[in-house]
Amino acid sequence: MRNISNSLHKTKLNDWLIMLVLAIILFPTNVFADHFKILGMNEGMPSSTVRAITQDKYGFIWFGTYSGLCRYDGHNFSVSKNITEDPTSIIANKVYSLSATEYGIWVGTEKGLDFYSYTSNRFNHCYYISDDLKTRSSLGNITNIVRQGHNLYITNNKGELFCHKKGFVFKKMNLNVPRSIGWFGLLPYKNNLLLAQASDGVYVLNPSTGKIISRFERKISSQGCNLFYDKKSHLLYIGFGLGFKTKVYHLTENDQIEEVEMQVPSNVNSIISYKGLLLFATDGQGM
Repeated sequence: MRNISNSLHKTKLNDWLIMLVLAIILFPTNVFADHFKILGMNEGMPSSTVRAITQDKYGFIWFGTYSGLCRYDGHNFSVSKNITEDPTSIIANKVYSLSATEYGIWVGTEKGLDFYSYTSNRFNHCYYISDDLKTRSSLGNITNIVRQGHNLYITNNKGELFCHKKGFVFKKMNLNVPRSIGWFGLLPYKNNLLLAQASDGVYVLNPSTGKIISRFERKISSQGCNLFYDKKSHLLYIGFGLGFKTKVYHLTENDQIEEVEMQVPSNVNSIISYKGLLLFATDGQGM
């Protein structure tokens, strides 16, 4: 499986993704088919819906779909699905988030978080332990997986925020905020800090101390959001999807958050940087 074509090794994942998205938006179907290889169910994918994508150190491309986790070697797909009687199989088939590491892949699913090990070729189910160390629970439907330095943080669809403790154990973050708020967006920031979109505003967090560095109060009605931080301009962009305006904030030298009035696209699902430009992927308004 590791005999991958040279083109996969040479092509950066971001460039590959950007070309694919631009092609879908800019080219008619027949032109697209002539210039790009379409990977779908006819080519071996278990679902035509892809929610996450990453590339591992070997060059394999991994897709999180609604019907399992796929590994692509440049020619063929191998698919991992839940097998009820096999505790080493993936915990659920709907995969929403992925993060590749030196030793394996963190896999966020609708029923919890798994760690797939390259060496053992098995899925290890993760969990969190209550503060009194008496209860072991599932991490829920995983929405974000964020690595900051040597640390790992995740959120679920309930807005709960967890940090990696050791092995496959996580602990719930104890922050000095109202218990009723939910964490819906997470992004690495400088000096091991995190940028976060919560239900009541935007935060700069110090996860190692549990302290809030700064906060900009703004309640949101959408749980789905995408964060992008531009290091050059020190601007934080937050897109909330269909029907919502994109918010822009400036991070000062002492990490305070200021709202900025800018003309940016609405209905934004994803934001990335490409050759000095920002690309906004929108719902219904193209790129």
